[in-house]
Amino acid sequence: MKKIFLIVLLGFILFSCSEPETPIAPSDPLVLLKYNPPVLDFYGTPKKSATNIQVNDYVKVNFEITHLEYATLFVATPEGKSATFHDLLNTDYELYIPSIIDSGKYLKVESLNLKMGDNIFYIKPLVPGTFQIKLEDKTKTYHFEAPIVFNAVKIITSSTVGVDSNCGIHKWRHRDFWFKMDGGNQTFDNLLVDKNATFTYSTNYDNDSYSGDFEVNKNLKIIKTRNKCGDYPSLPNNISSITIYKTIDNQAEPIATYYDISI
Repeated sequence: MKKIFLIVLLGFILFSCSEPETPIAPSDPLVLLKYNPPVLDFYGTPKKSATNIQVNDYVKVNFEITHLEYATLFVATPEGKSATFHDLLNTDYELYIPSIIDSGKYLKVESLNLKMGDNIFYIKPLVPGTFQIKLEDKTKTYHFEAPIVFNAVKIITSSTVGVDSNCGIHKWRHRDFWFKMDGGNQTFDNLLVDKNATFTYSTNYDNDSYSGDFEVNKNLKIIKTRNKCGDYPSLPNNISSITIYKTIDNQAEPIATYYDISI
């Protein structure tokens, strides 16, 4: 549980519609704020976690304010210091809140009005990498210490075709299925990169599987080459899962499984 003391700006009651020419000086009392660290909420779906988020996913965040005095809400904005931790709003990610009017829809925002109790908002990563997003009050004076941390990757899938030898009066034709995964290019984007480890992968796709050495930003096979006489093999309708393994000292551990990958 954290505490932040925020100075309330007390405005004067004006009988004119004009704005004051000089800022109003802050005065006591203090706003007392207590909160729990932000928690990622994956809708109860066991397939999603903080390590297997993809670019353009909507990451649901629950931020609970447990105590708030002398104010009914607190206006928070992202710190947005640099791209190193992917915390630049509208460059590295976008911020959304659930729509009150249209269920299931999201409204893009630049700040958050946090009130007592649960506060739900969404982060949509625009680039791959390791995200460490911190919030602060809109005057950039007070900061929430607990960051929102998760990894996001960008997965691109494709297929290629080719013509081979004769099969009667026709030609054998083949199709290959590929994926390429980008984990980001900043200093701390190290989910898929470690000079002291080796990486491998395995897939499950259309009742078939494949495994091999993994490398970021390289076209890798999803399944074995498929062949057909006379025409190109079709694209299967099923979707794939891809698991990445990290091996250190001959100990392989799965670090992420990405589901629902279509070609």
